[in-house]
Amino acid sequence: MTDPRVTLKRLRWAFSALFILFLLVLVWKFRPRVEVPTPAPPPILSGGVKGSLSATGFEFRETSGGKVAYAVTASRVAESPGGERNLEDPVVTLPGQGKATARLGTFDPATKKLRMWDDARLERNDGWVLTADAFRMTPEGEVVTEGPARFSRGADSGASQQARYNRETQRAALEGDVSLSLGGRRIVCQTVNLDLLGHAGTLTGPVVMETSAGRLEAPAGTATLTADNRLETLTLGSPVAGQAGARTLS
Repeated sequence: MTDPRVTLKRLRWAFSALFILFLLVLVWKFRPRVEVPTPAPPPILSGGVKGSLSATGFEFRETSGGKVAYAVTASRVAESPGGERNLEDPVVTLPGQGKATARLGTFDPATKKLRMWDDARLERNDGWVLTADAFRMTPEGEVVTEGPARFSRGADSGASQQARYNRETQRAALEGDVSLSLGGRRIVCQTVNLDLLGHAGTLTGPVVMETSAGRLEAPAGTATLTADNRLETLTLGSPVAGQAGARTLS
C-alpha cells in the first residue's frame, strides 16, 4: 500500500512542474521583441532637367525650335549633393558643326553650365581642331578656353592666350598674342575675330605678316575665307610699314 505522504509529495512536484512550465510559456509569449530595421534600398539617381542619368551613362539634350541645339553624353556619371553631375569621358555634340570632348567634366542641367578638362578638344566638321587645358560652356552657348588655346588643321596651326567659340552664331575669337602659321607664312597679331558662317574675319594689331618676300606690319587687317574656312586672302590696313611687297596675301 502506497504511503499517503509519498503520494502527496509527488502531487506537489507535479503541480510545481506544471506551474514552472506555465511561467515559461508566459515569459516566451510576452517577451520583448527587438525590431530589426529593413535595410534601406540603395538610392536611385534621378533624371535631370530634360536628361536621364545612371551610374554608367548620362545623356542630356537641349532643344531649340524643335531641334537639338546640343547634346551632352558621358560614359560614367556621379551626382553631387548640389545636383551637379561629375562626368567621365564627356562629349558635347553640336549638330552640323562638330563636337567637344575631354576625359573629365562637370555639368549642371539646371543652369546649363558645363566644364571640361584633361585633353579638352573642340573639333569642327570643317577640319579645325581647338585644344586647351580646359573648356567651359556658358548658358549663352559660348565655348571658352581656360588658359592658352592651340588650333590646327592639317599643316596650318596657331595659338592664342584664349579662344572663344559661339555655337549659335558660329563666330570665333582668338585673343592675346595670336600666332598663325598658314602655308609657310607667319602672321602675328593681338586678336582675330572670325565669322565661320560668313567666311570672313578681322585682325587687330599690330598685325605682322612674314613671308618669303619679307616682313610687313600694319595696325589692322581683314581676311576672307574659303567655303570650308581656309584663309583665302589677308589684306593689311593702312599704313603699312616694312619691306616692299603686296599688302594683300592670297
